[in-house]
Amino acid sequence: MIPLEEAFRRLDIALENRSLPTQKVQVDQARGLFLAADVTSRLDLPPFDKSAVDGYALLTGDYDREQYQLLETVAAGRPGKAELKAGTTVKVMTGAPLPAGAGRVVMLEDTIEQDGWVKVQRRTRDANLCRQAEDVRAGQVILTKGERLGALEIANLVGCGITEIDAVLPARVFIISTGDEIVDRPELIEPGKIMNSNGPLLSELAREHELPVVCEAWVPDDTSALKEMLHRAIQEADIVILSGGVSAGEYDYVPEVMKRLGITIHFDRLAVKPGKPTTFGTAPQSIVFALPGNPVAVYLMFKLMVLRAVARLSGAALTALQFRAPLLKDFRRGSGVRMEYVPARLTTEGTVERLEYHGSGHLTALMQADGFFVVPLGVTEIAAGERVQFVLR
Repeated sequence: MIPLEEAFRRLDIALENRSLPTQKVQVDQARGLFLAADVTSRLDLPPFDKSAVDGYALLTGDYDREQYQLLETVAAGRPGKAELKAGTTVKVMTGAPLPAGAGRVVMLEDTIEQDGWVKVQRRTRDANLCRQAEDVRAGQVILTKGERLGALEIANLVGCGITEIDAVLPARVFIISTGDEIVDRPELIEPGKIMNSNGPLLSELAREHELPVVCEAWVPDDTSALKEMLHRAIQEADIVILSGGVSAGEYDYVPEVMKRLGITIHFDRLAVKPGKPTTFGTAPQSIVFALPGNPVAVYLMFKLMVLRAVARLSGAALTALQFRAPLLKDFRRGSGVRMEYVPARLTTEGTVERLEYHGSGHLTALMQADGFFVVPLGVTEIAAGERVQFVLR
């Protein structure tokens, strides 16, 4: 067994010279994609001096008069015509362009307008305006290579005048569930049979991360069938994910078949619970993850390993939603030979509460979990109140 950090190191080295193809993509079609290059703004933001409130624009320095002559009213989207001078004002709506020379906007509620004159009742030092390019300058880098595009990123691209970007194409995923014991319909359940939850779990996890699933397949515990399906998968996909068939049992054929197909195995045993028999290999055109059959292990290894590989192939920075928080109750375990991820929830008081959990086959426990707290290698006891690493699911 190797520690998780060593597995990460081996994965990173194996993928060091691999990358996914790129192409130009319209911004409105780019959600979930990674940028293949830095993006610079085409526009100043704001593109002109504008009012931040409904009010009256005053000439710079001309702030102390009791009243001002009103020249015109300017709405958002309609540039004004009047020339602002000392003793005059222009009524501006929120977002409206400011007249040249304006240095302050007095809020509407601080004034009285009557017969073409505006009297200031309350004075503040607030400018209440936005200067051209105070947020972004044309030519400024607004997003960098490797960033993933979500709603905020796309909105900012559009606001900066960007309609097309260079994007990394998403990794194509091929999912293979293995085992004579799994069925896909409840009417087929009989003693010894279980529903295939791993296939749908992996498919939906992939889709959650905008990864197209080219195939979701099942093969029995048969080396010929497995070899045929895996050979097809490594030709058709960038990432192949198998579940089941990787332990030390009599019918666990996956590592053997991987070797027969010339797949280079970089690790096959992790000092992690759940997920010990997780196996990672590379083929010329794809990478292969062979995960345990227990669904909690499948979920965790997708989050820890598969998403790390996606980031590496996409040239993206690694991000993890994790922090440290105090444990609600004492934790004890019998052995510290593996790092352990324990399903838990966050309480309203900000502590970490361990959930009732029956092992890595207990998938329903994850529906109540906010994530996992981490028990490091060599640790068998953690006292209540001690801060633990918490990884959001």
